[in-house]
Amino acid sequence: MSDLRSKIIRLASSFAEGSSERRALLAVVTAADKGLPSMPDLRKPVYKLGDGVQGVLAVVKGDKVLKADKKLQKLIEDIQSLEVALAKHLDATYNWD
Repeated sequence: MSDLRSKIIRLASSFAEGSSERRALLAVVTAADKGLPSMPDLRKPVYKLGDGVQGVLAVVKGDKVLKADKKLQKLIEDIQSLEVALAKHLDATYNWD
């Protein structure tokens, strides 16, 4: 979990201070650290994170300039991978969904 935990914390730090995405990711880390997950409270922000990533991807794919930015696309793919890994971990560890 420590590698995934570190990745989640790094991802969280990439979002603006106080943003819902940052709070959601840090809530996942906090819940895992406490070992007392509150799944109803956690489910909504995790889904919101996934929706946000999909929204960013849609904007990038729909804009010529952004679509040509390969590094941006790679970063978004990395975030998508982390979001999928997060959901899989929560499901495997807490049978949350």
